[in-house]
Amino acid sequence: MKTKRLVCLFALAAFMLVCPNGNALAAAHFTSGGDGYKMATLPTDGMYYKMYNIYYTSNTLKDNSGTTVPGGNHNVNNFGQLHRFGYVTGQKILGADWLIDVAIPLSYTKLSGNMAGTGSSRSGGGLGDVLLSPLLLSWHFENFDMFLSPAVWLPVGDYDKNDATSSGLGYWGLLPSAAATIYLDQEKNANLSFITRFEYNFTNTHNDTRVGNIIHQEWSLGRTFRDSNIDLALTGAHSWQISDSHGMGAGDDRRFRKHAIGPEIGYSIPDWKMNLNLRCLFEFESRNTTQGNMFVLSILKAF
Repeated sequence: MKTKRLVCLFALAAFMLVCPNGNALAAAHFTSGGDGYKMATLPTDGMYYKMYNIYYTSNTLKDNSGTTVPGGNHNVNNFGQLHRFGYVTGQKILGADWLIDVAIPLSYTKLSGNMAGTGSSRSGGGLGDVLLSPLLLSWHFENFDMFLSPAVWLPVGDYDKNDATSSGLGYWGLLPSAAATIYLDQEKNANLSFITRFEYNFTNTHNDTRVGNIIHQEWSLGRTFRDSNIDLALTGAHSWQISDSHGMGAGDDRRFRKHAIGPEIGYSIPDWKMNLNLRCLFEFESRNTTQGNMFVLSILKAF
């Protein structure tokens, strides 16, 4: 029973999801929407591998007021596959479990129409920038769970400054995160989870540009149905650029934002120590970027 619970929690609690270049305009590393149900509840022992399959699609571009940019041919299609490795060290720091986490993304992006800059299309993909979290601290209390995590983007991905479909972005970044899961009943079936991240971007020395800093927030309200091994939730994802970019159009009228909401379902297979998870997020407001939909299928295997 303990193993089943840990597998299910970890499958739905990963604190990061990379959808490389899903936001073609902002070109930031992180895309909100990958955490979902019980996002702040992490495992207490063991090693894990999780594969995310992420598809993002959009044919709409929004301006600074949230109005659709005319032209009607702003097409972005991105498929990302994230390979995530986690290890609970068994050590305690300030009463918290110490976890080490690394995420390695691969992606393929196709831009067509106005987004390609040529009126036709262009595509590309490969290895993305790696996210490393060497000191993830996770606490488990009677009525809530929480974690704190510093993390760093390593610019090891495939990058070409002249190619908007590059899977790597060519610069370093930081992504500190804080999250909590609050249980709404004694059985810990119903819960509310939320997470806040601050994305600090360093200068891209290849083209002397810098993406402005961004706040990401996600939440979920859901319930576990233990008899059927199913979790159901409503999830939301929000991002705001809070400082100007440089070298790619400065000023408040170039800052982007995104808001999305959608359903989530998870299913665990305890005998296999495996969990399947499906999430759909529909963007209902965007500014200075694309507006579309994201679909995520993840598979977890515990060892």
